[in-house]
Amino acid sequence: MRRLSSKQWILIGATIICTVLFSFVSTVPNGDTAPKVMPQDIVSGHSLEDLVANARKSMSADLVAHVNAIEGQINTDRDAIRRVQLYDSLIHFLGQNKQYVYAAFLAEQKVVKNNGSGSDWQQAGERYSSSAGFEQDANNQPALFEAAMRCFNKAIELDPKNLDAKVGLGICYVEGTKDPMKGISTLLEVVAADSTNVNAQLALADFSVKRNAPDKAIVRYSTALRLRPDYYGLHLNLAELYEQMGDTATAISHLEKYVQIETDPLAKNDVENAIRKLRGHTPSH
Repeated sequence: MRRLSSKQWILIGATIICTVLFSFVSTVPNGDTAPKVMPQDIVSGHSLEDLVANARKSMSADLVAHVNAIEGQINTDRDAIRRVQLYDSLIHFLGQNKQYVYAAFLAEQKVVKNNGSGSDWQQAGERYSSSAGFEQDANNQPALFEAAMRCFNKAIELDPKNLDAKVGLGICYVEGTKDPMKGISTLLEVVAADSTNVNAQLALADFSVKRNAPDKAIVRYSTALRLRPDYYGLHLNLAELYEQMGDTATAISHLEKYVQIETDPLAKNDVENAIRKLRGHTPSH
C-alpha cells in the first residue's frame, strides 16, 4: 500500500491515512514531460551533506561499526549483483534502526555506482521523500525533497512512462518548493494519462483536504477506494469528510463498512464507539 501520513480523527481517536497539502486546479495542463527542479524553486535549509554527516554522528558506536563493515565489503566486492545485495541489506538495516536519511543516501549511491534502472532511481526518490516526513526540524526537509526530486527526474528521464515517479515528483513539488502548483500540474498529468493511478488520486485528494475542499477530496478518495478496495482505511477519511459536511448518515455508513473489514479489536472498538456517538447526534426523522 502507498505510504501515507497519519491524521488523528477527533471523533474516533483512530489513525486516518491522509497526507494533507494543497487543492488542485480543474484543468489539465498540456504536455507529458515532468517539470525540472530549478534552484529558485527550493526552499532554503540545511544541505544534504550536512544531514548525512549528522546522521552518521547520531549513530551508536555499534551501529557505525556495522555500517562501516558493510560499506567496506561494498567497496571491495567486484561482483555487481553481490554489491547490490549488500546495499539492499544495509539500507534495510538502517531503516530498521530509524536512520532514514542515511538509508536514502545509500539508496542513491547504490543506483549511481551500479548504473541502476529508472525503477531504482524511483525507489531512491521515495526514500528521500519518506525521510523528509520523519524530520522534526523543518530546516532539514528541503534538501531531502530536492534530493528526492533529483532522483524522480532521473527515473522519468530513463522511463518517461514511469507515472509513479511523476507522482512522487509532484508531491515533492507541493511539499518542498515555492511553487506547489507545478506539483499539482504534474499530478493532473498523471491522472490524465491514467485515471486508475491510485497514488495520484490519493495525493490529489489529500491536497483538497488541506485546502478545505471536502467535495473534491471525497471524489478522489472514492475513486481510489473503488480501484483498491483493500485500502479500506479510506473509509475513515471519507467518514470524516462527510461528517464535516454535515452528512452524518453517510459518515456512519463508511464507519460501518470499515468495521466489517477491520480485524484489529482495538481499532474496531474505537470506530464502534464513534458510530454510537454519531448516532446520538443524528437528527431524528
